[in-house]
Parts: sequence; C-alpha cells; structure tokens
Amino acid sequence: MDLNRKLAYEILLQVERQQAYANITINKAITSIPETEKAKLNLGFIRQLVYGTLENQILIDYIIDNLSSKGLKSIKKKTLVMLRLAVYQLMNLELAEYGVVNEMVNLSKKVLKGQSGFVNGILRQFIRNGKDIKIETGDLIQDLSIRYSVNSTIVALLLKQFGEQGCIELFQWWNQVPPLTIRPNLRKITGQQLTNLLIDEGFEVEATAEGMIQVNKGQIINSKAYKQGLFSVQDIPSKIIANKVIEGLDLGSIKVLDVCAAPGGKTFAIAECLYGTSSVTGCDLYEHRVKLMEAGRQRLDLDNVNLMVRDGCDLWMEAEGGFDAVLVDGPCSGLGVVRRKPEIKLRPLEDQGRSLANISLELLNVSQRLVKSKGRLVYSTCTINRIENQDVKQEFLRRNKSFKLVEERQILPMSDGLDGFYYAVFIKE
Repeated sequence: MDLNRKLAYEILLQVERQQAYANITINKAITSIPETEKAKLNLGFIRQLVYGTLENQILIDYIIDNLSSKGLKSIKKKTLVMLRLAVYQLMNLELAEYGVVNEMVNLSKKVLKGQSGFVNGILRQFIRNGKDIKIETGDLIQDLSIRYSVNSTIVALLLKQFGEQGCIELFQWWNQVPPLTIRPNLRKITGQQLTNLLIDEGFEVEATAEGMIQVNKGQIINSKAYKQGLFSVQDIPSKIIANKVIEGLDLGSIKVLDVCAAPGGKTFAIAECLYGTSSVTGCDLYEHRVKLMEAGRQRLDLDNVNLMVRDGCDLWMEAEGGFDAVLVDGPCSGLGVVRRKPEIKLRPLEDQGRSLANISLELLNVSQRLVKSKGRLVYSTCTINRIENQDVKQEFLRRNKSFKLVEERQILPMSDGLDGFYYAVFIKE
C-alpha cells in the first residue's frame, strides 16, 4: 500500500468532512508524523494529489456520476473521496493506468469495507471509455461550473462582473500552482543578504517584486534562516497593502492599528519598516489566533508590536483619534486566493458575499473613529467580488463625509498576474 496516497486520502477525507482548509490540514498531518516516517514520504506528491483532486473536484464528481449506475448520491462519502483521488490521477497525471488502479484498489481494501470491487469497476470503466469527458448541459453556468470545478453560485456572480471570457481566464488561473514568496525581515537582514544565505543553505531562490524573494525549490520553513526570524512567508499583494498603510508617514514616530490582524503578516510587515518610537497594535477576535501571532512576533524579534484580543466592531473609546494609520483587512469570500485555497471555489457563496460586506462596513464605521485628523484608513480584502470591495467603499464614503478616497486598486489575476486583492486608501480631513 502506497503511504503517500493513503495520507492524501486521509487529508481529503478530513477536508470533506470538516469543511477544513487543505493547507492547514496538510500541515497538521505532516507535522504529526515522526521524522523517521516522514523521510519515507514524498511530500510534494502528497500536496499534488490533494490540491489536484480539490481543484478538479466538481468535474470529477460529474465523471463519477455518469459512470455509476446509481449516481453520485448513492456513493458513501469515504468511497467518493477514494474515487475522486483515483480519477484525478488517471485524468491528470502521467502515470501508468494499471499502476494507479492497482494502488487505489489495494488502498480501498485497507480503508473501505466491501467497496474495493466497486472502486475497481468505476476506474476500469473510465479507462475503457477512453477517459472521455463530454460536458453538454446546455447551460453556460453549469458548463463552466463543471469544466472548471467552480460552484455554480460563484460562476453566476462572476459572470455578471467579468463576463464569460474573463471568467474562463480567471478559472484557468485558479488551477495554476502558486509561487512561494517570502519577505526579508529588514530589521535583521537585507534582501540580497538573505538570498545569498538561502542559496548557501541549498535553496533555489530569486528576487521578485516588492523586495520579496521567490522560493523555487526547498522546504523553506525548515531553514535555519526561518528559525532565526530572518523572513516570513507572504504573498506580494499582501506586502503591497502593508506598504500602503504607512505610505507618506513619518516612520519614526507613528502609531498604527491593524484591526483584523491574524495571522499577522501585514502587522509584521509594517512593524519591520518602522523605527524610533513607532509601534503597531494588532488585534483579533480570537485568543488562540493572537497567541499564534505572539509566537510570530517573538520569532521575528519585533519589540514594536503590541497584540491584543479585541472585537473590531466594538468601539474602543480610549483609543479614539489615537492612530496615524488604521488597517481594516476585512473578512471576505477569499475569491482572490483560490489557487492557494481551492476548497473555496467548491463551496456555495451565500448571499453573494453581502453578509461579509456588511461586517466589513461595520468594522470600517467603528475603526474610522480611531484615526487621527489627516490620518490614513486602509480597507483591504483578498477577494475580487465587487460587492465586498467597491460597494463597501462607496457605502463607507456615503456614511462618512469626513473621509476622502485618495487611492484604490483591484488587483486581478487576469491582468496583473497576481492573486486577487483589493485596497482603498482614505484620508481623514
């Protein structure tokens, strides 16, 4: 029995049952394995199996539904996850068909009761049919949903905003493998020094936009440099937003607030740019997330960061007008980062994201009172949904006449070649 496929199956089953994020589930699964056993695994192959299966899940379900005489609904969840993993390999990976079938049937015998024959039959029928996939629903939304494995509620919403061609380009982007980028801790090391250090450690890295470094090969989190707090993992758009929060301010004597700070990437990126008496306060609603941020703060050795458990929707009277810059990184649908979290596109988007937009608007309306006169208020998300972005900006400006919009940007994968983020910068007059 292949241990790589077994672990991939267990991760996919957990994602399915608990509606969990794949990246978190993978990391938990890997860290729980003893080092002696971990050496026997191909971690890259496991990630490929998990992410590839999720990225194509709706299409795979369509295939299985057509192959099974009783349809998809008659298949138990554990068996369905096994079939998804198997069909993905037959459909997308250049592996010997008999080898895939043999391994998956053997795995089924170990973890499924009396279902290995059914699994074997479905897979062999798929191969006999020439792995032919015909999508003919007669409905554009359903066709796109199946072909690109995107929930139909998301397809319907984005068709209105970006049109058919824009959606196709976006959905194709979502199935690409994202690069891994890291941010040098400039309080400890320069980008060039870090690049040289990592190369000496055996990693393949190169400089990229916004002073970031792209990692092309190697488990960077296991590096000495990471343990020494010399860098953090961060996406380029996230760093762009952190820069916007403090743009044009005196970096030696300001107070900054990050209202929804966890997991802390933007908070720490801002803190690393400050000096003198400047400080950043990072808040989050949940204590366990603040504890994780505190661990990050200590690893990076940032003494200018204050962390606290606080609901951003509650008015903080004693801090009113006390911050030069406030960041509201609002809760959102995450439609900009689907290639990093493919399970997002599989789940229905309730009320087109309006409830999330309302929470963000409430956070902005409370947070604006904490901004000094002529101070900066930045609203950001990692979605491309206009309801959660531009509509929130417009409503905030309608309700708060003392603020003016000085800059906004929707970063789009189709045109910018980056994950989808949005930010709007307001100045308090």
